Amino acid sequence: MDKRVFTEIETAAYLGMSRSYLRQSRMDGNRENRTPAPPFIRIGRSIRYLKEDLDLWLDALPKYQQLNQVTAGKHVQHCTALDETDQKSSES
Repeated sequence: MDKRVFTEIETAAYLGMSRSYLRQSRMDGNRENRTPAPPFIRIGRSIRYLKEDLDLWLDALPKYQQLNQVTAGKHVQHCTALDETDQKSSES
């Protein structure tokens, strides 16, 4: 039988991420320029992660061929946001 529900420790091992990242992302929510938090559930006072949600979350993350694509993508997003700000201020 495959395990369907993971604890925080099991989730950290499954994702290859730290427990502190999981805790911080739960508390802070999604923040700009950070990897979005994986979805979780509460069972009583316990935090649990569903394997199917984790797999979908991993599949939804952007995939890159080279590291410079990561920084280029952030640069493009930043420039687009600046352009939108400039347009709004020039319309005023």
